[in-house]
Amino acid sequence: SDIMMLHPIALQLRNLHTLIEIGVDKNTTVVFPGPLMSTIQEIGAFLSRETGPVAKLVQPKPSANGGPLRKLDDDMLLKFDKRGKFLLQIGGRSTSKGNKDVKSVHQSADVFVWPKTNEAFISVTGFLTPSSIWMADAARGTASQLKTLAPRFNASNAVVEQMEATSKDGTKIPYFIVHPKSMARDGANPTILYAYGGFNASMTPNYDADVGKLWVEQGGVYVLANIRGGGEFGPAWHEAGLKTNRQRIYDDFAAVAQDLIAKKITSTRRLGIQGGSNGGLLMGVQFTQHPELWNAVDIQVPLLDMLRFEKIQAGASWVGEYGSVSNPDERAFLAGISLIAAGLKNAGI
Repeated sequence: SDIMMLHPIALQLRNLHTLIEIGVDKNTTVVFPGPLMSTIQEIGAFLSRETGPVAKLVQPKPSANGGPLRKLDDDMLLKFDKRGKFLLQIGGRSTSKGNKDVKSVHQSADVFVWPKTNEAFISVTGFLTPSSIWMADAARGTASQLKTLAPRFNASNAVVEQMEATSKDGTKIPYFIVHPKSMARDGANPTILYAYGGFNASMTPNYDADVGKLWVEQGGVYVLANIRGGGEFGPAWHEAGLKTNRQRIYDDFAAVAQDLIAKKITSTRRLGIQGGSNGGLLMGVQFTQHPELWNAVDIQVPLLDMLRFEKIQAGASWVGEYGSVSNPDERAFLAGISLIAAGLKNAGI
């Protein structure tokens, strides 16, 4: 339990029999294969900087998320996300099988190892393609689709692109856009812009039947923004928006909207935004900081009272993300992004 409380070490139990993964710094992951109890001992030795059977297996570039990484019996199976693109590599230590094209670049995948074998299941999903299960064999260097869900909407007239906006500090912010193949660049396309931007949560391509049937199939444009605060491109992407640096997240979101308008994909009159929970806070901030950009704001289960969030349910556990009112600088920033605080101030309360 002491190990799991250490900060900023992030401990993830991927599989009790095969892998425990620790994010050591912004760009490095150390992997401990083996049974749970012996692995816990190895982690303890590593954290205390004692010599142990630990090796750094991969160090992704800062712009890429190097996980999840899966160790097979003979070879190594790696999954990298770089600007939303997927690469599956089968082979490495004893053979050279190269890369297998399991799917197109605008989809996402999770890899699940079958203990003590060279086989792994790969779950694949995308904006326009239903979820499917693949089987990869590291020894043979093969990957084949086993099963796919039935489509829930007609995606034949839609296409997915990935674009980039430039945030206020010059950072490039990728975003996915799902739109009709015949979309005109006239600023008249009804558009929903969605983001989350927090807690190291990665917003990746996902098959959503409701969005597909009720919006995409009807000719609407759907945008998923990979703003900072998320985990899409590694720990540094998340840490860039912590506490008083959180304005970067809100600037990123506004930059994507401005980019959509500048490219005449949509206009203020046709643009609505959506987010829930931490994304609801994002919506509240956008509602107050940039009312000129939106014609609709869908705020779902929001966190809006940022001066009292530490007193509600699990709020105290969010201090590492948002900061604390007990810190004067952090309190001042939290007051500035709190919709409730702003409303009370305007009402003279």
